[in-house]
Amino acid sequence: MGLQLGAIPLDTAVLRISLAAALGMFLGLEREWSHKSAGIRTFALFSLLGAVFTIVGSETLLVLGGVLVIVHGVLLAVEGLLTGKEESLALTTSVSLLVSYGIGVLVANDYILEGVVVTVFSSLLLVLKRELHGFAWGLSRAELRSATEFAILAFVVFPLLPREPVPLPGRSRRSRSNSGSSG
Repeated sequence: MGLQLGAIPLDTAVLRISLAAALGMFLGLEREWSHKSAGIRTFALFSLLGAVFTIVGSETLLVLGGVLVIVHGVLLAVEGLLTGKEESLALTTSVSLLVSYGIGVLVANDYILEGVVVTVFSSLLLVLKRELHGFAWGLSRAELRSATEFAILAFVVFPLLPREPVPLPGRSRRSRSNSGSSG
């Protein structure tokens, strides 16, 4: 049996639509608090749009919804350019709206935990703006370079390494084990 909310299974379309709206509202909460042009209602509506278009099962509607989100983001950016307010460029709000749409799609496709995780992390990124900027601006060039080198080693090189020892050409396993025992 799948996940349940009380007696209602989470595979019920109505519950998934409701959850998509609630997660969209949660994501829009910080934007509303920050007095951005898109807030709780807009984020909930975009999340609902993603959920409904997914449940209906029309790829055309799903793509159309994604295009609508992108157009809305461009309009927000143009509004910021026309008003001359740098903080009104709304890149973060535009991307967050696309994330909200994606959350609706995830939840409607029964990726409920994933939708919740994306919502929580996205909300953290929005709420911790000052702290994240302060952290990034406080790094020296050497620290940034070290962090980048570590990331390359940890997330690119290490996963490519073989799990088993690689025999060297010209040496057998027997000669390696014997060379360590002589003393």
